[in-house]
Amino acid sequence: MSTLSLGSSAEFDSSAAGVKSIARLTDTKFVIAFSDEDDSNKGKVVIGTISGTTVTIVDDSAVTFEAGQATMIEIKRINDTTFIIVYKYASVANKIQSIAGSVSGTTITLGSMIVADEEAYNGVRSCGVAVLDETYVVFAFLQDRKLMGRLASISGTTITLAGSKTDLVLISSNNGYFVRTATLDSARVLFAYVDIPSGSDVAYLVAVSVDTSAKTLTPGSKTLGFQSDYSLYEELSVDTFDDRYYLLGQGINVAGGEVVGTTITAGAMIKVNDTEDTSVAKPIVFCLDSTHWGVAYYNRNDHKGKVTVGTHSAKVLTRDIQATDIETDPTTLICACKMTSQLFAVAYKETP
Repeated sequence: MSTLSLGSSAEFDSSAAGVKSIARLTDTKFVIAFSDEDDSNKGKVVIGTISGTTVTIVDDSAVTFEAGQATMIEIKRINDTTFIIVYKYASVANKIQSIAGSVSGTTITLGSMIVADEEAYNGVRSCGVAVLDETYVVFAFLQDRKLMGRLASISGTTITLAGSKTDLVLISSNNGYFVRTATLDSARVLFAYVDIPSGSDVAYLVAVSVDTSAKTLTPGSKTLGFQSDYSLYEELSVDTFDDRYYLLGQGINVAGGEVVGTTITAGAMIKVNDTEDTSVAKPIVFCLDSTHWGVAYYNRNDHKGKVTVGTHSAKVLTRDIQATDIETDPTTLICACKMTSQLFAVAYKETP
C-alpha cells in the first residue's frame, strides 16, 4: 500500500505562466518549460531543485527559448545535464520547432533551434518527442489526418534531422488531437493520441520500431487504449513502467497495458478516483518504478489540482490513495514527472 506526503510549493514565474511540461534531469534537479502569458507567450525554461520534499526554483535561471509564441510545448531529458524541447511556433507559420539545452550548475545554455517539421502546416494539432538514448530522438506530429514521425540525432545541444518524415497512422476523422510520447527502449517508442471517430474521444496507441542505422521508423498496428467514460476533447498522457508495460491516462480514466515488439495489448481501465465523474481534466500519468504509478489532474468542480497514486501488476492498476489536493488555492495547467522511485514533481498554474 502506498503512502503520500506532499511538500511545500515554490513559485517559478510571478506572471501568468502557461505551464506546459516538466522533465527530470537528476534525482534532485528538474526543468520546466512554459509559455509566459504575460510576456507575449514567449517560450521559457527554468531550473528547479528538490531536497526531500522541498522545492527550490533557481533564481534568475529562466531563459527564453522562443521569442515568438510557443505552444504545445514538451520537454524531455536527454541525460543528467541535457534536455530537448519541441513546440509549435505559432507566431508566423505554425511550424514545429525544437531546441536542446544544457544545464551547468544554475545556468542554462541553449543550442540552435531547428525546424523539426520542414513544411509549415496550419493544421498541426499536436507534437511531441521521445528520447531513444543520448544520441537519438523521435519527433511525433499530428497533422493532416495523420500521425507522423521523424528521427533526429543529437550531439550536445545540436539537433540534426535524420531520414524522412514517416506516416505512421491514418486518423479516422479530421479530429485527431494530443499526441504524447514515451520510450520503451533504445529501439522502440510508444505514441498515444486521441481520435474522435464518432463524436466520442478514443485513446489509441502505436508502438514504433526505430532503426537508427537505416534511419527508418516502422509502426505496429494502432491499438485502442480505451474509450474514456467521459473525456470531452481532453488531453492524454502516457508513460512506461519498463520496456514492456505502459500507463495511459485520458479523460477520467487510466489504464495499463503491455507491448511485445510492436504489438500492444491494452489492460482494463479504471477511474482516476471513485468519487469524481465528469470533473476530472487533463490527467498526467507518471511511473515511479515497475510497480508504482501516479496521476496528477485538474478537478473542474473545486478547481484544484489533485494526485492519485497506486500500484501496478501485469497491466492491472490499483488505486492506493486518491484525490489528494496539490494546493489549497485553485490550480490548473498541471504537469508532472517522476524524480525517483519514491518522489515526483508537479508544476501547475495557481489561479486564486
